[in-house]
Amino acid sequence: MSAKTYNVLDIFSGAGGMAKGFEEAGFNIKYAIDKNENAVKTFKLNHPNAEILEDDVKNINFSSLENIDLIIGGFPCTAFSNANRKKIINHPDKFLFKEYLRAISEIRPKIFVMENVQGILHEDSEGNSVFKEIILHTKPLDYIVNYWLINMAYWGVPQKRERVIVIGSRVGEVAINNYNENNNLGLVTVFEAIGDLASIEPTSNKSSQMPLPNNISPKTDYQKDRRKECNIVYNHVKVNHGEKFIEKVKYIPEGGYWRNIPTKLVSKDMRRHYNSYRRLEYNNQSITIVNVRKSCVLHPEKNRVLTAREAARLQGFNDDFVFLGTKDSIYQQIANAVSPIVARNIAEDILRVI
Repeated sequence: MSAKTYNVLDIFSGAGGMAKGFEEAGFNIKYAIDKNENAVKTFKLNHPNAEILEDDVKNINFSSLENIDLIIGGFPCTAFSNANRKKIINHPDKFLFKEYLRAISEIRPKIFVMENVQGILHEDSEGNSVFKEIILHTKPLDYIVNYWLINMAYWGVPQKRERVIVIGSRVGEVAINNYNENNNLGLVTVFEAIGDLASIEPTSNKSSQMPLPNNISPKTDYQKDRRKECNIVYNHVKVNHGEKFIEKVKYIPEGGYWRNIPTKLVSKDMRRHYNSYRRLEYNNQSITIVNVRKSCVLHPEKNRVLTAREAARLQGFNDDFVFLGTKDSIYQQIANAVSPIVARNIAEDILRVI
């Protein structure tokens, strides 16, 4: 049976990185749900055949969504990240995972796939965790649930990004190939991912969708895979840094961060995070891609933060995936996304089961 037979609901869809991976594996993205206006615009542009519901997930009647075989998505992870562990009790997103569980109850898909941070495995003082709640909720519904802690660098993504993948199935146990240091799809460096873009001067145009011609020949297989037949570059827009910013970051070598800046030039806001003002290394994988503008993730050789297209390449997006919205919104969409490369591999493993 063709994967096109199987319909997918992407909940907390964001820009649609996870959906894109499942689509590339042959699944049909039928519905998506997200309340972020800019992310919805991006999703619509890149998944024109899907019906996307721009609404708070709490308002959705999942029973009205017909013929859904799979539910995929990652509920907001901010409440469970290491940076917020002390604030988790009062975090507004803490219980959104229960909306995902409500969707499972009302739709009863063949399979569900969740992606999130390691924090969902952490137990509180009473021994409870989000993962345990997922098990308690879905076991009576006849789901077999497993989880994998993955590092995306081993999945062919040029980024050290650890995430938890949870898969529940009521049509046979699903086992994904959890790649690691001994069994991987090949480590891709930052240079192999974005080296060709260094020769293309980013636009300063306010429209982040302004296309730039890409006449530079791909230098690596990864670049060829991301380029496909696309010879233009979208979202390759620079942040207009001031002279003070450039004076500071010029002291930071590849792999360095704010501590490499002379003390007299360091401000308090620069010390907020270990990776603040981190300059990437061409011959290594990227750090976890966050909002690179807020955290000032620096290009390996240019005295500027990454452009959105460079960040998207490091997340595994193809060049023909166009992001819409404000500059900061686009950076956040990329940071929140599931890598399409990882999603496609998981989708192919699922297809072998169903």
